[in-house]
Amino acid sequence: MQKHQVNSIRTGAEECPCGSVDRATAKRLSYAECCMPLHQGQAAATPEALMRSRYSANAMNNAEYLSQTWDSSTRPKDLQLDPTTLWCQLVVVDSNLQGDQGEVEFCATFKQEKSWHCLRERSRFVRREGRWYYLDGDAKWEKLNPSRNGECPCGSGKKFKRCCM
Repeated sequence: MQKHQVNSIRTGAEECPCGSVDRATAKRLSYAECCMPLHQGQAAATPEALMRSRYSANAMNNAEYLSQTWDSSTRPKDLQLDPTTLWCQLVVVDSNLQGDQGEVEFCATFKQEKSWHCLRERSRFVRREGRWYYLDGDAKWEKLNPSRNGECPCGSGKKFKRCCM
């Protein structure tokens, strides 16, 4: 299970929470190879890269990064993250780019207390002065009801009863 502990100290060697994979080797990228440079100030190359880094920031309870990468026209004044939320899996469904605008559709699976949920969102991004920013999104929250013998929602590939139940 890819459980991502909030507020954990990251060395960069562990797998990136966003789940990005090296296309040549099919191996998961480390945090240092993937989202860490963006969290340290490097500009995201694409809307999808920014969205993945924002997912990782959520998994790591990094509200400052989320605020910095949120377009000022739609950014909330106060951004509070729930440190008990356990972000488990990100699946990018679709991504497109047209000039200085982009969209990314994704499903992010998470656990709050004893309940499993999926955030499905089509996010919109805008590029300003060479940097991508999250603008807004159409979000749907779905409560998951994993069955004992079904696949675990954490993304491990194991049965729920053998994993997170």
